[in-house]
Amino acid sequence: MTEKEMIAAWEAQQKRIKESLNPRKNTLETWTPHNYSAKPLNEEESLRIAQMINPGYEHEKVSVEAPTREELDGFAAMIDADTKAILKHPDMQPQAAMEREAFLRK
Repeated sequence: MTEKEMIAAWEAQQKRIKESLNPRKNTLETWTPHNYSAKPLNEEESLRIAQMINPGYEHEKVSVEAPTREELDGFAAMIDADTKAILKHPDMQPQAAMEREAFLRK
């Protein structure tokens, strides 16, 4: 194989690699649908699998408490302040606008 042939083969290989990495090319051929027919595991099956992985595993019941009205009001106020900061500074990135307004409030 001559040097020109080797260079041409290398360039062809690089082109194939570049095309295979392009996510916009041949998306339908490489796309695989999600299997929505699979049922989620129930609690007994997931406990059995967890104990197969770790024989000493003990399931602990976790109680989830609903947030209080004060916590909800605090979240709403925080979201409201962040939204106002973003709208006040449309030329800035959202995070930068929120940080600037937080700094100015101090």
